[in-house]
Amino acid sequence: MIEYNKAFIDTAVFIYFLEKNLEFGLKAKSFFNYSIKYNKVIKTSVITYLEFCVKPYRDNKPELIEVFKNMLSEADIELYSIGFIHSDLASKLRAKYNFLKNFDALQLAVAIRENCDLFLTNDKKLKQISEIQVFTLSEI
Repeated sequence: MIEYNKAFIDTAVFIYFLEKNLEFGLKAKSFFNYSIKYNKVIKTSVITYLEFCVKPYRDNKPELIEVFKNMLSEADIELYSIGFIHSDLASKLRAKYNFLKNFDALQLAVAIRENCDLFLTNDKKLKQISEIQVFTLSEI
């Protein structure tokens, strides 16, 4: 397993885990289990909550949102709010990396500003970011 103390988790990782994705669900579960067992800090942002909840609301499956909320609470996963300092860094990241979308830049900015050791995603293009260690589920 990758060495870290504080990890920022991108939306897809939660989706794969909670929806039991055949390809990546077990990898996400393994990561969460390891983090909990070894008292690693797991963080995410309100953007993750927003992105996660769209499909359950669209599909009228509020119970999936409750499962997500319970997971966040039980695993002591903090959702960071987005502030000016994060938005400013996200702007700088978007200026440097032309491929970055707003939400990705904000997620990365929160992870960087909140001193996370790694950013776990499944978006391979984010591995181009040099300001924080980015790992995909396939690498863990």
